[in-house]
Amino acid sequence: MISKEKKMKMKTSLLFLMALLMLLMLPAATQAQTSWTLVWSDEFNGPAGSFPSSTNWNFNQGNPGVNGELETYCSPGNNTSPCSTANPNIFEDGNGNLVIRAIHTASGTWTSGRMNTAHHEMPQYGRIEARMKLTVGDGLWPAFWSLGSDNLTGTGWPTCGEMDFMEWVPQYTATTTSSHIHGPGYSGGAAIGADFTFPNGGRIDDANYHTYGVVWSQNSIAFYRDNPDTPFKTITPANIPAGDAWVFNQPFFILLNEAVGGNFPKPGPDSSTPNPADVLVDYVRVYTAGGTTCSAPTAPTALSATAVSSSQINLGWTASTSSCSVTYNVFRSTTSGFTPSSSNQIATGVTGTTFSDTGLLASTTYFYLVEGTNSGGTSGASNQGSATTQANTTGTLLIGINAGGPGASPFVADEDFTGGATIDHANTINTSKVTNPAPAVVYQSARVAATAGAGTNFSYTIGGFTAGTDYLVRLHFAETFWTTAGSRVFNVSINGTQVLTNFDIFANAGGQNIADIQQFTEPANSSGQFVIVFTSDTDKALISGIEIDSTAACSAPTAPSGLAATATSSSQINLSWTASTDGAGCSITYDVFRSTTSGFTPSSSNQIASGVTGTSFSNTGLAAATTYFYLVEGVDSAGSSAASNQASATTSSGPCSTLCINAGGPAVTPFVADEDFTGGGTIDHANTINTSKVTNPAPAAVYQSARVTATAGAGTTFSYTIGGLAANSSHTVRLHFCETFHTTAGSRVFNVSINGTQVLTNFDIFATAGGENIANIQQFTENANATGQYVLVFTTDTDKALISGIEID
Repeated sequence: MISKEKKMKMKTSLLFLMALLMLLMLPAATQAQTSWTLVWSDEFNGPAGSFPSSTNWNFNQGNPGVNGELETYCSPGNNTSPCSTANPNIFEDGNGNLVIRAIHTASGTWTSGRMNTAHHEMPQYGRIEARMKLTVGDGLWPAFWSLGSDNLTGTGWPTCGEMDFMEWVPQYTATTTSSHIHGPGYSGGAAIGADFTFPNGGRIDDANYHTYGVVWSQNSIAFYRDNPDTPFKTITPANIPAGDAWVFNQPFFILLNEAVGGNFPKPGPDSSTPNPADVLVDYVRVYTAGGTTCSAPTAPTALSATAVSSSQINLGWTASTSSCSVTYNVFRSTTSGFTPSSSNQIATGVTGTTFSDTGLLASTTYFYLVEGTNSGGTSGASNQGSATTQANTTGTLLIGINAGGPGASPFVADEDFTGGATIDHANTINTSKVTNPAPAVVYQSARVAATAGAGTNFSYTIGGFTAGTDYLVRLHFAETFWTTAGSRVFNVSINGTQVLTNFDIFANAGGQNIADIQQFTEPANSSGQFVIVFTSDTDKALISGIEIDSTAACSAPTAPSGLAATATSSSQINLSWTASTDGAGCSITYDVFRSTTSGFTPSSSNQIASGVTGTSFSNTGLAAATTYFYLVEGVDSAGSSAASNQASATTSSGPCSTLCINAGGPAVTPFVADEDFTGGGTIDHANTINTSKVTNPAPAAVYQSARVTATAGAGTTFSYTIGGLAANSSHTVRLHFCETFHTTAGSRVFNVSINGTQVLTNFDIFATAGGENIANIQQFTENANATGQYVLVFTTDTDKALISGIEID
């Protein structure tokens, strides 16, 4: 194999000669090219078997749960089945390459690797490229891509933005790859980009590799192959659909992965797919334009924090200095003197020197730090700033609706509307001029009249209130499109009473992208509803969010009492307590804390649940034969209660003394990944499972997946042959079931035999468990056969026989 150094020298010499010939042939006016300065790279020059640097990369673990993909991502050093340190999926080969390896394991599971530079390297503009060699094979889906940094602080896909520098799927054939961008209104099948076919018969698996990259500047993305001076696709804001947002003027982090299967690669993986299938990466490099290398920024100074409401604190600071542009990361804690880390980071990629932190608890002191960052590095932390939110004065939020948009806690996704259409602009919203604003993302989307012009309207009918009782109705607005007063004017009525006349958001708020709130104390109608009608006068009426609150002010709740803990299995303890009390109309939720040390102090480090709405909680996934101690606190909009009394319980000794199998699913300790089966198929439903009706249940994830017969109908079967036991030895066989699909008894009926003895006849999971998504366990004391095996056969009567887990003790 040619060494990396020789490859680079040969390629450099060839490129130099080609470039010289081209320069001699071109007019002088065309010879000026951008000069680039390398500011970050990973050359993957580690010894064979070493892992990529964790100072550059984060590593994903598990199935991503998107696109129908089959792979389980395995981080370096993970030895939990199906991952294996003996057969790693991410490593360096000692020849100057990163290897991302897709492996079809003996159990039938595909494993692979995915890694990203979030919080390590997040460039904004420049040239980004990777030199790679791919493997051709059915079902493979390698990618070199990036996501907007605001994805790290809660902005969902595709609003965060995605740049695909390179993707390959089998239908492209070995000569072609693609590059696309995804954003709000132009994602998935509507993504914007192009395919690139290598000239002269070039292929993705060429021994000399290919370079995939982008030249990226403000409002311009230019994808290239092998030569950054000859992009094959350039995209600007003019190329995206009218009215949609360009979301690419922010820092992005880089990703590399090799997916397997799913709804994009055609065909999917089959017997012809190479195993293993490698992606080789010679390097990943980031350049800035021009000859100046970025210096790490100085620390921001003069950080100040000002509470503007019971739920919002505004920050301001003096900018860092650097030779390149700087963005800022913001960190928050309720503990003075804290150290900034990813666990307390609340914002990244902030481009200005102000930030509004919303959704906070009333009467609570928060501490803040800010760091500057660019491609040259990250600054030290600023001085610490702090502020205490104001006491709650508006009562309890009963419902918040994100008009025209998705859920943005505590606002739910758009609902209860009649008519209208939606808009979504990813603009930066100024919420500093209002008290108790909604999350900024609420103001980015809106419901509008479907057509422009006087008289067009839409409405909301929101029910569930007490007829004749007064409530506080808060209407949230922001003008994200028009830039002059008078461009959008409309009227609003509540239960037939006009509350806003000739309302102009731009004029009232004082400009574009500024949050404005109009609030009214109104009674619910005789049906316990609020009917809110928005009627256009000029352009289209608009609403961004609707909030209905009680009119009573809340106080911090009393401490929960009577906390009791009961161990129900080797891995589960159930808690119950007497509710906290509070003012009328206020809503209390509970935080739960756990430790293995008696007398512990509740803190974020030992909190295991928040937002619990009832007075009970099941703590699962615990270690067997272990004593756990618990505390509970009540929380409302005014603050947190003192802790409850401490309660404790000791889990029972663990099951799975011989073997536990997660039928149809991956390893979920102590259950191993599905094995020892013959025939059948698999299902996987991410339903919430009730395990409270059985003793010593498996982890809930075991009941979410299952092995079923491959086809429906009487007589279809599959089986398990589990060996390695002493001949004729006696064991308890526990069969774990859960009906996650059918909603009526009689829909799935089947028989089960163990070593030829039928142990379940006309078994109906739904009927036996008492409903859907309820765990059920059937157990039998049986002898292994003469060869030390248990042969379990599942035979369908109606629909498809099913098993979720097999346990032998």
